[in-house]
Amino acid sequence: MNKGIRLAFFTASISGFSIFASKFFIASIDAVLFTTLKNVFVAVILSILVYCVHKQKLYELTKKQWKQLILIGLIGGSIPFALFFMGLSQITAMEGALIHKTLFIWVAIMSVIFLQEKLNRYQIFGYLAVTLGALLLGGVSYKTIGMGHAMVALATLFWSIEYIIAKKALKSIPPVIVAWARMFFGVFILLGITLFQGSITQIITLGSTQILAIISGSVFLLGYVLTWYSALSKAPTSSVSLVLATSPIITGFLSAIFISHNFPQAQILGWVMIIGGVAVTLLFGRFKQNLAL
Repeated sequence: MNKGIRLAFFTASISGFSIFASKFFIASIDAVLFTTLKNVFVAVILSILVYCVHKQKLYELTKKQWKQLILIGLIGGSIPFALFFMGLSQITAMEGALIHKTLFIWVAIMSVIFLQEKLNRYQIFGYLAVTLGALLLGGVSYKTIGMGHAMVALATLFWSIEYIIAKKALKSIPPVIVAWARMFFGVFILLGITLFQGSITQIITLGSTQILAIISGSVFLLGYVLTWYSALSKAPTSSVSLVLATSPIITGFLSAIFISHNFPQAQILGWVMIIGGVAVTLLFGRFKQNLAL
């Protein structure tokens, strides 16, 4: 299997655990403050890593490349984070995970339009199976759609656009630098939002449990961005984004064990459809030529 696909599965695992854990983290911390602090932490770590490993490459970047990196930071590393975690504080972890993972649909559409990636009947069948499994049979009721759902959906759209821009940037820029740009440039907007809301003063009141939550969230985020951009640089955008659709299975499994203590039949059927759809697409899709089977 192509290394990019393997990395995408690893990213999906991190995402599944992260969304489940974040639901508990933001219960005791302001959502935007939580997002800002962990993003600052990750931005600092990546800045050190880039300086030590890719300092010379930074000097060699062109104006066009810098514009791409700044755009990635603004579109992917700032506003959508605030929207996502504010929305997640109002809905269930499973709902957040499922809405977020619809990004593969938007990424697939944008990949065809802007990246000239091709879709054949196998891929379309796989996408339909994953969509049905995630949205209709995922064990979640969408009878009441509120602001929280809308915020997570809008954040997902922002990230979908960012992935298209990032794919183009990754043709000539190392994945670590792209990940750094997303966090570094994006964190300035988040800090501005936090200052505007006045929640920055809550830092002095954070307890040990909340600090641990921020550190844990930062570790998840660091692992996510490093593996995701590496995956995106090594495989088609439509394929790696589809693999991310498997992460709600992990979130749902954890939720069933620790929260609901129940595995609904519809939910299990949804998981099977998601796995089947991803498998069909990877095994028989047009990008099969990109996989070392």
